[in-house]
Amino acid sequence: MKKSILFTFIAISFLLVSCKSKKIVTEAESASSTRHLIELMQQAQPDFTTMNAGNVKVSVNMGERTYSTAAALKMITDSVIVFSVYPFLGMEMFSLELYPDRWVLYDKMNTRYVTDNYQFFSYRYGINISFQDFQAIFSAQFFELGGGEIDYKKYKFVPLKENKHEIIFENERIKQISRTHQINTLESVSLQSKTNNYLLTVQYSDYAIDKGVNYPHNIAMNMLIENAPGINLNMVIQKVSFNGDVKLSPVTPERQSRYTKTTIDQILTK
Repeated sequence: MKKSILFTFIAISFLLVSCKSKKIVTEAESASSTRHLIELMQQAQPDFTTMNAGNVKVSVNMGERTYSTAAALKMITDSVIVFSVYPFLGMEMFSLELYPDRWVLYDKMNTRYVTDNYQFFSYRYGINISFQDFQAIFSAQFFELGGGEIDYKKYKFVPLKENKHEIIFENERIKQISRTHQINTLESVSLQSKTNNYLLTVQYSDYAIDKGVNYPHNIAMNMLIENAPGINLNMVIQKVSFNGDVKLSPVTPERQSRYTKTTIDQILTK
């Protein structure tokens, strides 16, 4: 059971409804080109400096097995993302801290941790992903994997039915497809490695406005990893707030000295 919860947590992390929210059911301007679509997406996407989703329900399906757990997601834009799992009576069992230059995963029940930079995902999964990319995924924002300034000539613009669109980016290592809803918010993004059999698809639905921020309250992830069973994850955010104070309890160097440094494979197998 413990290994299942840990695997669920890592899958969610690596790969991110308030009762006062208002559902978004409107039509939006139709895009006419790649540049126009990206501009419309950037206008429609969530925009905030902090996020605190303290009540997240997560369900995971791996083959014939299904698991459920409680979690929390907190973010300070361009600074830190913290994802925590609380499977038992509100006790934090695992915590992932993402920083611009590194990530740290804590197994707090066994006082162990693993840390690395973001090149880990490149040599492990063939995905050249960065902190900014993770931030965009959890923020439901348009991004180019491993990219910097947007070069519109690199994208393929594909109009679809019902005023939906796709933007396709491709190079020798990755193929990325971003699809929009009718209102130009992000509907899905898929990342497919060309160097191994790794595919991550993230779908966003149930957008609602909370204090001016239009954010999806349902985030579904599907992962296909080489030599591993497929994983389907569904995150339902029941309560979220934006642009307020976010209280974090990062592990200090003094506390970290009480943890044993290990590897991701050791945590997964023991």
